[in-house]
Amino acid sequence: GGGNGCPLRTRQVVRVTWNGGITKPGGDEIDDVEGQAYRVHFESGVQTAPLAVADLGDGDNNHELCLESDAPVSGVSFPAGLLTDPREDANPATTVALSASGR
Repeated sequence: GGGNGCPLRTRQVVRVTWNGGITKPGGDEIDDVEGQAYRVHFESGVQTAPLAVADLGDGDNNHELCLESDAPVSGVSFPAGLLTDPREDANPATTVALSASGR
């Protein structure tokens, strides 16, 4: 637990878990620049940045992508070099396919 929450108009949340701690270079928590770099891919083919990123300020490796849509999500991507692990190693470009349970 911990961190901040999603805005009230959030319709669904996708939790992103990075391997190890994750911050901006130098150790600061992410802000809107990094949050808007996330791309959420919907099954319809539409891609968008999240409304907000939550679960910040608690020093863990999780980000919650707050979405204004309840449409099925098919994946999440993030570009290389915006985030670092505790050793200051830059993140690689990352794309992860998702599938909803029960479908």
